Amino acid sequence: MFDDGSRLARAAPHRQIWLLAGLTALGVVAVTGIVERGAGRVDAATSLAATRYLPASQALSEIDRLNRETDSGTLALASSAEGRMSGLVRVGSAIEKFPVAWAAYRHASLQLPGEAKVAADFEARRTAYLARVFRFVAASTRASAPVMGSLQQSIEAQAADLDRLRALYLAQLAKQTDLGDHRAWLVRRDALVAAAILACLLSLAFGFVLRWTRAHEREVFNSDIERASELRRTDLETRLQRALEMVKNEEQSYGLIQEAIIEQTSGTYAELLVADSSRARFSKVASTNLDSDDFGCGVTSPSDCPAASRGQTRAFVSSTKLDACPLLRGRASGAACSALCVPVSIAGKTVGVVHAIGPDGELPSSDTTATFELIARKTGEHVGMLRAFARSETQAQTDALTGLLNRRSLEEQIKELMERSQEFVVAYCDLDYFKQLNDVYGHDAGDRALRLFSRVLRDSVRPKDLPARYGGEEFVMVLPACEIPEATAVIDRIQATLAHALEGGTVPPFTASFGLSKSNPSETFAQTLENADAALRAAKAAGRNRWVIAGDEPTPIVDADTGQPQLAS
Repeated sequence: MFDDGSRLARAAPHRQIWLLAGLTALGVVAVTGIVERGAGRVDAATSLAATRYLPASQALSEIDRLNRETDSGTLALASSAEGRMSGLVRVGSAIEKFPVAWAAYRHASLQLPGEAKVAADFEARRTAYLARVFRFVAASTRASAPVMGSLQQSIEAQAADLDRLRALYLAQLAKQTDLGDHRAWLVRRDALVAAAILACLLSLAFGFVLRWTRAHEREVFNSDIERASELRRTDLETRLQRALEMVKNEEQSYGLIQEAIIEQTSGTYAELLVADSSRARFSKVASTNLDSDDFGCGVTSPSDCPAASRGQTRAFVSSTKLDACPLLRGRASGAACSALCVPVSIAGKTVGVVHAIGPDGELPSSDTTATFELIARKTGEHVGMLRAFARSETQAQTDALTGLLNRRSLEEQIKELMERSQEFVVAYCDLDYFKQLNDVYGHDAGDRALRLFSRVLRDSVRPKDLPARYGGEEFVMVLPACEIPEATAVIDRIQATLAHALEGGTVPPFTASFGLSKSNPSETFAQTLENADAALRAAKAAGRNRWVIAGDEPTPIVDADTGQPQLAS
């Protein structure tokens, strides 16, 4: 009974998946941009180093080459005549090319710290060296060992200066290379940081989408379940409403409600308890098992039911709990259970309760609760309508003071009797000296007398007889399928019962006079009633507190003191 029903299809969150894909693409683009930006910075640094430092370094390399060529040519001067000539050619070629190379260096020179002094030293040594070479060549002699040693030292000193100049530029190139490596490391670091950030973002995004997907699936599932439940309840309400519209009394209505309860339960016990108009006591009017009271609620009145007294639906997870309804304990079944109690209300007043039990420890689902609340609401609406209609019909047919039929409703029922050709006796009744009773004791006493007499009439006639208040203190009784002797017996019973009822002293004593007339197929009801009225007047003329049959001479009451008949006053 407390099951949510079958599972429904779940919806896929396409928008969130596309969002996650977009975030992934954005992250990839961001990382790629960072890498490309870093690579561009490295390339720019390398390009700057090549543009600034390589020309001067290359020029120094060329000068160093020419210097080595000059050194090799100088060494050849100390050899044979052929070697000397070859050395002179090489030295001359190197000397000829040197100014161009040195000019290229000077043009590309960046004037690094310490570079100017080293370059000046190199130029001075170069100039001194060339001067010695020119003197040696001019002497046309073979170079001696001291001269060669001096030339060799000069060349080595120049080479040392060139090495220092080249070291300055190589150091800058190394520095720029290290800077490029550092920047490349920064690129890798930035790429790793970006990748880590992207991974974190994607993890967060994936977690968000996963949580959202699950929440969305639950929401869609619950929404589908709720929608299906609403459709099922709407269908139940429509069918139940159509069925209830075709019945006109409470008993038939309870039969339909029972069918609805059985349809909505699955092997569990449920029942409908309803109180009558007095709301004094509950009665079981519908149940999934009318033959068993093992699971039935023992509540006897609305005031004893927690749900009915508060006018609110109550659910109890277990009959063993401290806060469970006391009426759940001590059932004939002896088994622990859960329970759902839904009050049935009419115009805000609780008149019943739908009681259902389930497995112990299992609260009813919201769908089950809503279904039973629907049944309770439709029950209250329909029973309330039937009772309101019955009250209005009763008020339209009865006298407000006495509760007897009024003149109009009596005439309508007489019409039905005459249409069936049903014979009847009419008894026209009037309370004796009623005006004096009102004058002496007051109108409240007169009303109490009318109510007392009405109760005596109801208690004295047969169930099928029709007592009615015809106006003022006048009453009419129609006794169907009755003869005059039987009617007189009824009148005698009424008079005896009235005398006994007056013994309590709560109502001033009074008597009543009756006129009786038997219906005739050839007469209308008005004529029969007129005959009974004439008999009533005769009864009053004969002394009151008696009955007279239409057409008979009344027997007067003889005064015990004078022996004379008592006349009507």
